[in-house]
Amino acid sequence: MNPLIAGLFDEFLKREELDQLSDSDAFELFVANLVLGDDLFTQVEATDLLLDNSTIGVDVAVLEVNGQVVWDEGDTDHICEAAKRLDVALHLIQAKRSASVDSAQLLNSGDIAKKVLNNDVGLGDGRLKEIAAALRHIFAKYAAKLRGSPAVMMSFATTAPAASLTDATVMARAASIRQDVEALGFVGRVSVQVLGAESLHRAWVKKNHANEVEIQFEKQINLPKMPGIEQAILGIGLTT
Repeated sequence: MNPLIAGLFDEFLKREELDQLSDSDAFELFVANLVLGDDLFTQVEATDLLLDNSTIGVDVAVLEVNGQVVWDEGDTDHICEAAKRLDVALHLIQAKRSASVDSAQLLNSGDIAKKVLNNDVGLGDGRLKEIAAALRHIFAKYAAKLRGSPAVMMSFATTAPAASLTDATVMARAASIRQDVEALGFVGRVSVQVLGAESLHRAWVKKNHANEVEIQFEKQINLPKMPGIEQAILGIGLTT
């Protein structure tokens, strides 16, 4: 694995206390944490996001309704019945630790996306089948409340270098998947992103350091200690 991503991955394992998981399962959650963001990731137990290992083409699937994670028709009714308008998004993630992009696996992701959207998931994929049924339940019962057609957000992540992501075959297949999903005619915005080591690192920096600001004080006064505050400073300065 890319050594930089390996270091970030180890930090994630320690922070989330996921050492008991296999490396492949833990890496799937590492990617999900970066792709989904805290708004969705922290709503559920992290391990609940993992699909059965026998599921081909997708490792993490999340149905989002008005910013909340729903797992089945019951969850859907709980949110939809109380809402006047609905924003719906389907997130599908496949994550591999490999240093290359497997185009065949990328196509598998596209195939499973169409099956979920068409409510055509096999009996063996229990969690994924429930998510597909919940989405179809929204169409059947709450179509009038939809603010727009559901968004479909697909992410295929590896630890490959940037050059692998711009390979002509990879780019063509990603574009083909997006076009096939859009052609279904009942979805809204479709995003198909292929992530590599640099993409994951940028996502990590954005997530973990976005709110850091360096301030140089021309004049400052240290304030008395306060509960829950490590250090308080009153000063005049400019941000850089």
